Amino acid sequence: MQPAPGSELACALRSCKAAFAGVAVFSGVSNILMLTGAMFMLQVYDRVLPSRSVPTLVAMAILAGVLFVGQAVIDLVRSRIMTRIGGELDETVGGRVFTAVSRLPLYIGHQGDGLQPQRDLDNIRVFLSSPGPSTLFDFPWMPFYLAIIWNLHPTLGITAICGAIVLVALTAATEVLTRKPMGAAVSTGVRRNGFAEASRRNAEVLAAMGMGKRLH
Repeated sequence: MQPAPGSELACALRSCKAAFAGVAVFSGVSNILMLTGAMFMLQVYDRVLPSRSVPTLVAMAILAGVLFVGQAVIDLVRSRIMTRIGGELDETVGGRVFTAVSRLPLYIGHQGDGLQPQRDLDNIRVFLSSPGPSTLFDFPWMPFYLAIIWNLHPTLGITAICGAIVLVALTAATEVLTRKPMGAAVSTGVRRNGFAEASRRNAEVLAAMGMGKRLH
């Protein structure tokens, strides 16, 4: 039985679920450490300024610096894990994609961009290595931050919630408004790459027929 479309890619991603779980854990720790700056300033105003204790300020600054360094290390490790996931996906599916690219002309001839499947896989790998997936892991922590802001003062909480709603609405509107233009741009790019590949493959014929300048 032939596998369902997209099932191989889904299976490859599911095989990395342990790595994704690790990224989720690191994301949780990183999001907690993001409170370091805010907590440091709160402690400065609450403890250091009233007591004018320089040793307390120095100790808190050292602790905050250590936490910031720890957060940077965690973010680096998380980024490296996502890069490894992209590489693992490429190794798992790359063979099938290469086979599809090599056999594609047998079914559709030389129409379109024959290397588009390989480019699609490269785009997926690059996306997994980018900050985009990490943002998806950070998004569930938004209610946590909103709860903290609300605990400080309800007015601040309402303001933060309104700001979050506006950001989500703008993101959704951008997605809806740019979906068709982006799809058209991708289709145009595929046709352009196919035309360029056909021109490169038949460069000698085009030059012999004097058609090179007409293609500009």
